[in-house]
Formats: sequence, structure tokens, C-alpha cells
Amino acid sequence: MSKKSRREREERERRKEKRFDLKTIWAILSVFLILGLIGMTAFQQMEIRELKEKTLSPDLGELERLRDSVVILRFQREIPETKEIKVKFGLGVVIEENGQKYIVSLYHILSNGGKLNIDFLQKYLKVYLGSGVGKGRELELRTNPGVDLVVYKLPKDLNYSPMPIGNSDDLEIGQQVFLIGFPWTDEIIVREGIIGATKSPKETMAFIQKDGNTELGENDIIVLSYIGSPGDSGGPILTFDDGKLKMIGIHKGHRGVRIGEEIAPTMSWGIKINPILSHTRELIKRF
Repeated sequence: MSKKSRREREERERRKEKRFDLKTIWAILSVFLILGLIGMTAFQQMEIRELKEKTLSPDLGELERLRDSVVILRFQREIPETKEIKVKFGLGVVIEENGQKYIVSLYHILSNGGKLNIDFLQKYLKVYLGSGVGKGRELELRTNPGVDLVVYKLPKDLNYSPMPIGNSDDLEIGQQVFLIGFPWTDEIIVREGIIGATKSPKETMAFIQKDGNTELGENDIIVLSYIGSPGDSGGPILTFDDGKLKMIGIHKGHRGVRIGEEIAPTMSWGIKINPILSHTRELIKRF
């Protein structure tokens, strides 16, 4: 065999080996690609399962029981000039700390949207239980206008069930929520919605801080879609946590569009439960 023929044969062998190496590399890459797609699909399915677990249909009996942890508050305010008594109502949620039960609610409800200062309130305002066990009993309170918070101390002889507390650090956009509120009605009702944002948009934050809630930050706020109306302030926002409905916030405000004499809500917002609990514990120390 001539040298030229031998070189040509060796060159053909090298090309075959090169093609084999490329096929091997492509085969290995294909295997990794398929495994990656399978892994991504499994991960997506796991995420879907987790989301479904968070959006299961609620046990209506459980929602009914949780309504018993929401109380109507009766605010009785004297007009100094005329001695006239004005009455309004609002909502609060029963919680428990170290064996003592309290009602957590929002400061702007009793201060008439921040129009009444704390000195006036201390002198001319009384707050009573407006429904349920102990209706008519006067409540002792502590306030923090900077976070729109008021805490009422429940008398120990009143047997209210505390609301189960969740974790507002684990919320997700699109997560199902339920609002127990008091909108334009004579009784507490429940509505369903979703989480629209896990922190406040700048425009909403400016609106909140304009009301004097300067100690609240954008990460303290949860935005809800299509639920929330006048009268809902102070009502609990609930979602599933480990398969159980728990409170992850308190409804604070809303925006909507006017249709005739009515306002149709387009979005609303609340304060997350974790910062609420932190500030509540500070207020409890002042009782």
C-alpha cells in the first residue's frame, strides 16, 4: 500500500472517530436536555400542587366558626358644643397573647378617618362591644396612629375564640384569600378574592402615608383584587396555611369606580399580620 493510500485511510478513520465523538456529545447533551425538561415539568407540577393546596375550597363550617372571632365595635362620641351623641360601628378581630384576649382593629375607624386627635378621643369617645357576648361592655384601648393600629383589652370573663394566625411572609400573587367584613350591611359577611401584589404600589403607599400612617412601609401592605368596601376596615384577610384558614392581614382601605350612587371596588389593601403582631405586642405592654 502506498504512503498516499495509507494517509488517506488514516484520515478517513480520524473523520469517523470525530463523527463518533460528535454523536456521543450530542447524545449526552440530549439526555441532559430531556432530564432537564422532565425536572422542570416535575417542578412546575409541584408548584401547581402547592398553589392548589393554597386555593382549596374552604370548609364553609370553618368560615362560619371564624366569623365568631370577628366582633362589631360600637363607637360613641360626644359633640362637646351640643352634647349630642354620635354612634358608628366598626370591626375588630380577637387574638390571644399569653392567655389574655385582645381585639385588634384600625385607628382610623375610631378617629373618623384621622380627623379626630387622640386628646379629643380620650376625652369624648367611648368604645363598646357592639354585638355578641358582652354586648355593651366598655373596652380599654391603646393606639398607634403611625401604623393605623388600635388594641382593645377584652375582659377575662368574656369567652371569645381567638382567630388562627398565619404567616404573611409566605404570600404569593394569585393566592386565594377570603375577607370577613361589614360592607353596607347589618351583619358580617364573607367574600372571596386573590392577592394582587405582596407589597404596596407607590401610589397606594403615598395615599396611606398621607393619612398619617408614616410607620408603615410598602412591604407591610398586601394588595387584594376586587374585594373590599366601605365598612370592611378592620376585618380579617384569611388564606390557607397548612390546609387551615388563618389570618394573614387586616383590611385597611380600597379604591373603586363610581357607578351611579354606588362605588364598585377595583382593588383594596390591608396590613400584613406579621407587622401587626409586632406592633400589637408593643401596645400590649402599655396596658
